[in-house]
Amino acid sequence: VVIGRSMSIDDLFDDGFEAVYIGSGAGLPRFMGIPGESLKEVYSANEYLTRVNLMKAYQPGSTTPIYHARKVAVVGGGNVAVDVAVTAKRLGVPKVTMICLESREQMPAGREEIERVLEEGIEIKNGWGPMEILKESVSSEEDRITGVRFKACVSTLDGEGRFAPVYDEARQMEEKADVVFMAVGQRSDLSFLDSVCRVETDRGRIKASEDHSTSQEGIFAAGDVTTGPATVVRALAGGREAAVMMNRHMEGAPLSVET
Repeated sequence: VVIGRSMSIDDLFDDGFEAVYIGSGAGLPRFMGIPGESLKEVYSANEYLTRVNLMKAYQPGSTTPIYHARKVAVVGGGNVAVDVAVTAKRLGVPKVTMICLESREQMPAGREEIERVLEEGIEIKNGWGPMEILKESVSSEEDRITGVRFKACVSTLDGEGRFAPVYDEARQMEEKADVVFMAVGQRSDLSFLDSVCRVETDRGRIKASEDHSTSQEGIFAAGDVTTGPATVVRALAGGREAAVMMNRHMEGAPLSVET
């Protein structure tokens, strides 16, 4: 049974279920929507790490081999970007560079993670946002990556602390690369919420109250699908709290979050 395909959420209620919990996470990669991003040498961090760690794509004879690059550009400054950069370096890529919007002090990656990157001989370039993936034609039907063009990022947050990068497009640089990894975050797949479902969403996330209830009675949600990408501990805590609320809902008791 696949919710959103062979069965809808409303079908679950029709079958007698009294409460439904949604904790589908944020497993889809984000891309920037810049020119050249569809080239085959552009990978999401999710795909690369999955193929290397779970599918052993680096081994000779792999059915899904990875491209053995000479110069890699990793776009992003978080812990996932660090994982991608270190993995590529340890798999033998001679030159790996991380490029991110944030200053060194503002990078989302942990301090120890950043130190590990530098110890591995990976360069970090701060204060740059990607403009386009550069390419060259190798045949009438094929292009290949030659690098990435970046524009200077003046600031990443607005006066209220929200993510709102400001650029100086007069200042640009190019980073040579034959493979680019996009590690700029993840998003939720809400395609299973069909037109009948009345759960409200906001910016690609399910809107849930403090008690984890949603706009549709009987449906609860927690974790990354409501908060955006966060920690496993936070998601586990949300799931546990939501289970308590669902139990109260089925008993007809008022929903309240204990402090």
